[in-house]
Amino acid sequence: MRERESIVQRLTVLSFPRQVNLDVTTLLSLVSNLTHGRHHFRFEDAVLNAQAAQERRAPSLPRLTAFLEGESRGVAPPRNSRVAPLC
Repeated sequence: MRERESIVQRLTVLSFPRQVNLDVTTLLSLVSNLTHGRHHFRFEDAVLNAQAAQERRAPSLPRLTAFLEGESRGVAPPRNSRVAPLC
């Protein structure tokens, strides 16, 4: 039992490299005009207007870049053939 506790204590001190896998939604957020200052534009579509209003209230780009800073990034191969051309 003591040996197991010792191993667990040593493992909690180790620092493992972290890789963040980005999904399509996150990738689109990183390159979207809405996250790059175009959130004041009035769209014809109500859904886009709602997304722009949400971006004005709580900008996502600063949070995303802060989260990704210093992290290894990867994109998993798309599992859906409709998504593949976007990656």
